[in-house]
Amino acid sequence: MTDKGKKEDSSGRIKESKRFSYIGFEVFPGEPKDLFKSDAEKKKFVGNVQARRDRHDIVREDCKLLEERVSLLDKVVMTIASIVVIAAIFAPWYSVYNEVVDEPTAEPAVVNQADSLGLLAQLDDSLATVTDSDALNNAADAVEDSVSALAATAAADAEEPPEGTDGAAAEGSGGVIENTANEQILHGYVGRKSVHKEYEYLSGLGMLTTLGSVGSSVFSSGFVLIISAVLMLLYLVLCIALPGYTLYGLYGLKGDADQKALALKRIVRFNWIPVIMFVLLLFISFFGADYGFDAESMYSSLGSSYGIGTLFGTLNWGVLVSLCGFVLVAAKGSEI
Repeated sequence: MTDKGKKEDSSGRIKESKRFSYIGFEVFPGEPKDLFKSDAEKKKFVGNVQARRDRHDIVREDCKLLEERVSLLDKVVMTIASIVVIAAIFAPWYSVYNEVVDEPTAEPAVVNQADSLGLLAQLDDSLATVTDSDALNNAADAVEDSVSALAATAAADAEEPPEGTDGAAAEGSGGVIENTANEQILHGYVGRKSVHKEYEYLSGLGMLTTLGSVGSSVFSSGFVLIISAVLMLLYLVLCIALPGYTLYGLYGLKGDADQKALALKRIVRFNWIPVIMFVLLLFISFFGADYGFDAESMYSSLGSSYGIGTLFGTLNWGVLVSLCGFVLVAAKGSEI
């Protein structure tokens, strides 16, 4: 009875040809295909396996564990980024300007009285064609009044020349009157004011040389401005220290490849510190601070108080270049 039950159980088992239909939830449905295209390919594969076995090499050829953790491309990118950060301290970090008002330029508009009288004559001729007597009389009266007022004004101006002139030309704030033998010429002009900005730049390394002058004014201002100045000083120090430390991790570490890669990964993580400091600088600048000195008298761009607008208007491209270098090195470190 027991033997009969065993035979029935064995007869219902899955055959080897169908076993692959259930591997990995039908990854290989149906009949499996041959792994090799030809017998020559199969012999080559088997020969390679036997050769590795003879060398006691039990790891497959494309094993990810055997890949280089820090590739040559990663080294080149981090090296260039570190050098750029160091070079950025010689670039402009800050820029301020003063608004300088230029002298107004006079643009004369000459009105010749003779030309004006000619225009009035043409107007008189055109009025002669008007058939309505009332409209004609009204227009003529208006022209007469205008001519009388212009003549009276010109006569009054001609009788009283300004002091310091000989009467041939008189200059006013808005015009010049020139009297000639036959005509009077009126000059009128409008003064236009133009403003240009004179910039001054300061590099990151130059910030150290101004600690005695600019630093005393900044550190006597509000708390937010003092913290901002301290953060930028620390940022400058990190622009020198962290790239050097990163280059040491790339080329100065000892040990096998895995140990050097792990040590380098710990080193490049420090490049996130200046990025966090810059974000903190932006955050605290929203609160603003009062100056401890007359900033507007020194530079127009500083305004009456410190804030996020003043920060963005003062920072120059050297800071942004160094910040991009830090981000690139730190991001490459996460790939190790």
